[in-house]
Amino acid sequence: MGMVFQGFGLMPHLNVLENIAFPLKLQGVKLSERNARAKRVIELVSLDGREYSFPDQLSGGQQQRVGIARSLAVEPDVWFLDEPFSALDPLIRRQMQDEFLRIHEVLNKSIVFITHDFQEALRIADRIAIMKDGQIVQVGTPLELIMKPADAYVRVFTMDVPWESI
Repeated sequence: MGMVFQGFGLMPHLNVLENIAFPLKLQGVKLSERNARAKRVIELVSLDGREYSFPDQLSGGQQQRVGIARSLAVEPDVWFLDEPFSALDPLIRRQMQDEFLRIHEVLNKSIVFITHDFQEALRIADRIAIMKDGQIVQVGTPLELIMKPADAYVRVFTMDVPWESI
């Protein structure tokens, strides 16, 4: 399982390569294999050339890419993302959504993506679960949620969705 948190959670005293390889070190993976896997995901998230940069030398989007790469270095079967783009400005957030979609297309992993932004969910999800008070109210495709809301809560939640986004 791989996990990307809302906060990037990077260790400031480790460079990009070391931050990404850290979970593998905890798993007892040999240094050469750690570095090889870290370099593969560095390329995947388009951070080539930044391997020896420290977190304070990176933009917010680059830091988030390190967090994404770290979660992928362990080669998870399931990938959990907890509001991974919420701390980013709108332009970088959109770019990271594009990057996420590209990575998903390459890796084809099962992904649970948590967001409070319904527009973001519409953009990246093929199925959405809407929750209220810790309970799932409705699960469906974006179109199903909008066209056949299960209750008034889902109806209000989806009523301002622009049709071009689905």
